Amino acid sequence: MPWWPLALSLGGLGVVLWSARQPVWAMAVVLALLPVAHLGVWSGWRQVDEFELLLTLVLLGATLHRWRAPRPAHPAGARGPAWWVYAMAALWCLSVGLAWWRADAGWPAWWEVFWGDEHSAAAPLRAARSTVWAVWACWCLWPWRAEREATRRLSWGMVTGLGCLCVTVFCERLQAVAWWDLASDYRTTGWFWEMNLGGGAIDAYLAMALPFAWWALTRARRPLGFAVGAVLLMASWYVVVTTYSRGILVVAVVLSAHAVWWQSRQSPSSRPAWWRPAWRGLCLLWLVEVVLLVSMSQLAGQRLAQSLDDTVGRWRHWQAITGLMTGPSDLWRGLGLGQVPVQYSQRHGHAELPGRTTWQPEGGHGPAHVELSGPATRLELAGRWAIMQRIQLPEGLGGHHVHVRLHGRVEHPLQVSVAVCQQHLLYPIDCAQMQASWQPGDAMITLDGPGFRGASPAVLKVSVSSVAGQLRLQQVQLWADGQAVPLQNANFSRGSAHWWPVSQSYFIPWHVDNLYLEVLVERGLPALLALAVLIVHGGWRAGRVPDGWPWAGAVLSIGLLGSLISVFEFTRVAFLLQFLLWWTSFSGDESRRLRA
Repeated sequence: MPWWPLALSLGGLGVVLWSARQPVWAMAVVLALLPVAHLGVWSGWRQVDEFELLLTLVLLGATLHRWRAPRPAHPAGARGPAWWVYAMAALWCLSVGLAWWRADAGWPAWWEVFWGDEHSAAAPLRAARSTVWAVWACWCLWPWRAEREATRRLSWGMVTGLGCLCVTVFCERLQAVAWWDLASDYRTTGWFWEMNLGGGAIDAYLAMALPFAWWALTRARRPLGFAVGAVLLMASWYVVVTTYSRGILVVAVVLSAHAVWWQSRQSPSSRPAWWRPAWRGLCLLWLVEVVLLVSMSQLAGQRLAQSLDDTVGRWRHWQAITGLMTGPSDLWRGLGLGQVPVQYSQRHGHAELPGRTTWQPEGGHGPAHVELSGPATRLELAGRWAIMQRIQLPEGLGGHHVHVRLHGRVEHPLQVSVAVCQQHLLYPIDCAQMQASWQPGDAMITLDGPGFRGASPAVLKVSVSSVAGQLRLQQVQLWADGQAVPLQNANFSRGSAHWWPVSQSYFIPWHVDNLYLEVLVERGLPALLALAVLIVHGGWRAGRVPDGWPWAGAVLSIGLLGSLISVFEFTRVAFLLQFLLWWTSFSGDESRRLRA
């Protein structure tokens, strides 16, 4: 009998019980694990993820704590926000509910809850859940909203999460191109597997987490703590630069300059004698690091030089997205959650989908299988959509041949492509590619590839390289130099587990590339008004309470970066954004505001 279901059940129960005793610390742990609590590339879950399961367990425990040990609503004499802030928060939540209803997607099938794609009935629910989690978390922590220590604990959770991201990025680049190689055009993604369709999930997280790296330095009371904070700050800036994102680079520079200015205004009387020289030395070291990293990176310089052309392209993209709204009702109510990718790809030929992946359970369509399709009309998009599985090749196989056998069915002739690549998520380093023709009917074809010289671990990718082609893939087998390479869930009997879809160098249909336009088009003008008010008010209010300035920096940074990226298609990042908005809008005691 397998032991892991029992172990997971006991572990989940332990999380609930611990959260029932220490809800603030439990939420801090959730924030710490946010950058790594997504295992979609292994589990295959596309609509829910492991982070949501962890968050649900923690919130269940925190709910038990509120029922078991209620606290006063607010300390005597404390000043909360004005009534209109509550009204804006209520308006935001109401607009999310109406946008979900407007999507009219119905209830998903059980398997779509886990493995449905962006066009399934589960997609609007995923977009709405981030708001549900954020509101639930705010309600659970409501009794502690005026306690300075609660804010500090949550801040340390953000600091730890940033450290986890840095570790994953260093491991990623060490396997891909070596962490010191800045001449390569390889762009960092970390464990943000939801970037399989492109987007700026890691950029948005960095914008919200980087202020806490500066805050950790200000909290250091010993040289060792300051040194650890300095290492975290330097590592974070390495991650910022290696994303090669112009938006997060500019926002991070503005944010860091503001943090330095903020600290220069503080009184040195409460600092140890060593702190001021150490701070000045760190600021100089930080400036040198940024200049060196940007100057050594060829791609960063090229992308900065292309900013004007990119601005023109973005403006045309935004015009096309705005054109999806056809009347006043769309302006006020929005198109519905998750509707931009669906309608954009249908109405605009330049935004055509490169393909789709849909898992079908065993039943009327035969055995369990994955339906893998290519683009509908555009030949240049053929082969851009693939499913991949991370594999471990035997040692010493560099340069040896790989063989792949596919078992499935097609209704019309098509070309199928298979590749074994050294690849983390989006950007292949080295590939052995194969292609074969598939005739109508059930078949089992074998593809022989050239020598694969990349390092292990690697990925196996399968794609359709024909227009309007659809493949019912039932089983995949792989050999390397005559030795069978074990594949997980090779016959798709466990859904899409271990198979992860990925778009290759084409991400137009899925992203608005503007947070505010995304909210306007999908949720309507009232939601846009509520979001803008909450961002401005949250940044202003958090900056006026003790230990609130990193929260203010986080909210204002994502507000600034939101003019260049969209956020709400990423559940983890969308939850963090809304949690920051709730905490900055309602926590703290303005009667003890800073008087700098």
